[in-house]
Amino acid sequence: MARKSANKKRPRDGDCNQKKTKRPRMQHIPVLSQVNEGKKSNIASLFVFGNEALGVEGKEKSNKPVLVTNLEDQNILDFTAGLQHNAAIVTSRHTRGRHLYTWGNNDDNVLGREGDDGLAEVVEELDGKAIVQVSTGEYHMAALSNKGHVFSWGNYRQHKDDADSYLGFKSGRDPSENQPTPEYLEELEEHYVIQISSTNNTTLALTDKGEVFEWGDIRYGKVSRRNTGALLVPNRVLLNCKVQAVYSGSNHNLALTTDGLVYGWGANSKFQLGLGLKNNRDRDRPQRVKVLDDLIELDDSGDHPIQEIACGAEHNLILLKNGDLFAFGGNEYGQLGIGGTSDHEKEPQQVEIGEEVVQVAAGEWHSVALTASGKLYAWGKGGALGQSNNQDKDTPTEVTDKALNGWTIVKVTAGNSHTGLIATN
Repeated sequence: MARKSANKKRPRDGDCNQKKTKRPRMQHIPVLSQVNEGKKSNIASLFVFGNEALGVEGKEKSNKPVLVTNLEDQNILDFTAGLQHNAAIVTSRHTRGRHLYTWGNNDDNVLGREGDDGLAEVVEELDGKAIVQVSTGEYHMAALSNKGHVFSWGNYRQHKDDADSYLGFKSGRDPSENQPTPEYLEELEEHYVIQISSTNNTTLALTDKGEVFEWGDIRYGKVSRRNTGALLVPNRVLLNCKVQAVYSGSNHNLALTTDGLVYGWGANSKFQLGLGLKNNRDRDRPQRVKVLDDLIELDDSGDHPIQEIACGAEHNLILLKNGDLFAFGGNEYGQLGIGGTSDHEKEPQQVEIGEEVVQVAAGEWHSVALTASGKLYAWGKGGALGQSNNQDKDTPTEVTDKALNGWTIVKVTAGNSHTGLIATN
């Protein structure tokens, strides 16, 4: 991309200019939960396509969008696609209460319930908790309520000496002991959490004060800890600035601060941390994503230009408020959408779609974008792109299918190798 001149002073890693920050507002409550909850019009449904965890009876995979039929009587407020499992926050068309449904692979009790794992079923322990967001890891899930409470279940694993082993769910328990149902995290009781996010084996919690807490296999995260048991207790990430949103890939995290800067930590094998350095060493504490400096030009009001960030396994999408889209990191399957493939791209590259982008999502090796006109585009590794074949696409390719005729897409989500769409008609 063409680099702009930037003369303004940049903060040091781990520090921020705090003079013009605003108190973070509640982030990532689904728009539909504020608009359609309890209403009989504009009921939202869920479509999925890809290679796994579709939740559609008789279909293990589908190249084209299919309706999740056993949720047809529910109003979909939010959907989270995980590795091989999913979660949907819904309201009944006849009642106002919220329910959490999960389905997919149930290894380590990641679904938080018993019963059929192939089809969506309710997690009864969270009924009445007013869940507003769910994050999914490899073998764990977490849920956030409208009171700022965090619930979690499943188990955390750690990768050491080229092998996976159980880290455990909570300190003092047998590491192989899974948490089969949602458990309230008392360690965060004194904090009002406004957003959660998960890598494969860690969870992040962002508070209304702009602080970030992390727990799980935090070998990549530099936090205050004295022993291995402390890994399973939320610890404050050492970032001396207020954060307004956090985003997670397979093993890396990005944090957007109230000043509009981006910090990253974790795995960096494909230069997904954007540090602008010649080596790709992992980072165990937040570092400023320097390659975004030329994109972060404050306007006259002091507002920053970043609208949204999406993290894939080893790549990132950066959506600006003007609708422009940039990408960097791993590109083996064309998941950056810039034409051609490569091991990685260190610098942000503009993704040419030809119209304003309003939403993005990143799967393991594929990417999805929704435009202002309602068009859906996907690119990267085939099978999760909504096309009639499994071919990879190295540039954004429009998803057109008769199953979506008459539907308006309101949210896009990407999982490991599948994609989810919330749509109204």
